Amino acid sequence: MKQFIPIISLISFAFLTSQCGDTSTTEEKMKAETPTDSTIVVAEKEEQPKPITYTWKTKKQKKEACFDPDKEDEDLTEFCSYREMEIGQVNMEDKAVEKRINDAIFRTAINGEKRISTIGEWLKAITLLEESGEAYTESVTCQLLDRGVNHIVISVSNDSYYYGAAHPSMQLTILNFDLRNGKIIQLSDIFKPGYGKPLKNLVEKQFIKQNGKSAWNFTPGNGDFELAEQFSITPQGLVFSYNQYEIGPYAAGMPEVIVSYSLISELFSKDSYLLEVMNSQIKK
Repeated sequence: MKQFIPIISLISFAFLTSQCGDTSTTEEKMKAETPTDSTIVVAEKEEQPKPITYTWKTKKQKKEACFDPDKEDEDLTEFCSYREMEIGQVNMEDKAVEKRINDAIFRTAINGEKRISTIGEWLKAITLLEESGEAYTESVTCQLLDRGVNHIVISVSNDSYYYGAAHPSMQLTILNFDLRNGKIIQLSDIFKPGYGKPLKNLVEKQFIKQNGKSAWNFTPGNGDFELAEQFSITPQGLVFSYNQYEIGPYAAGMPEVIVSYSLISELFSKDSYLLEVMNSQIKK
């Protein structure tokens, strides 16, 4: 009996030791099976859409026709009439969107001339002039003004001078393209129905604040202020750009007015693209 007790003690000790070993293994298994914080974050993270990429390249072409003063006017020194164009194009993975954007830029650059399908044809018109009385100079420039996550802003300016005119003239067209579909963004696409009058009132106040009251062809507060047809989407707000004579005399130039998004956000439609622009600025 005296020898049996130590044996029992050894068996009990071995059993307890094995149980402690099993407990430790179980805890380790539980830890291994429990997802860590980083695992949870990865699981819950939404997959972000791929950013739309593009490249912008410009090319410049020119043609001219010079008139011999001996054949035209003795008082006229040699006069060369010319046309030149610096046009940009986007290159994108989505070729359908790429074509839609580039076609719109080209058509704007040639002022919508339907019978012209290439830059070469547009340039050739200058070589068909027969006398200096028909002469003129015309320069068209396309520029990438601004870019956002899903949009680009392109300006097309036409600077021309016709022989004998009092001064040169300039015409500006601004195109805001949605890179997801290649369409031109219109005011009606970003504002809810009925935006016209309240938007005009807000823009008029900002125009006067930034450009003063005098020298314009509208009377402040009289209701005859007109929105510019040309606008651009920028990080700071919408910029409305006026062409010559559109809101004042030639001497007034081509004024602009910027309106912050906070002032006009109540007029945004529910799915307005400007909400995306605002949010991207807040994240920065």
